[in-house]
Amino acid sequence: MEGGEEKIGLVVDANILFSALIKDTSITRELITSDIFDIYCPEFIFNELKKYEKFIRFLIDDLNHNLSFFIFSFCNLIFLSFFQF
Repeated sequence: MEGGEEKIGLVVDANILFSALIKDTSITRELITSDIFDIYCPEFIFNELKKYEKFIRFLIDDLNHNLSFFIFSFCNLIFLSFFQF
């Protein structure tokens, strides 16, 4: 962002991230990959990705794309071990 402005922190879940993966021309993807937000997602996002990876790959018609890298490239992980329940 310009002028040293702080970015807005945005926590997203698996549904939002997977939506951005599936449709590369969506507003969701544009916002998530923009420079406006600091995107955060829970660490268990990768469990969800593993669970639905075949289906997501089918939808995006891409067997070679590294889906984890896509998420890591713009998402900061929130480790639940930092929180006590």
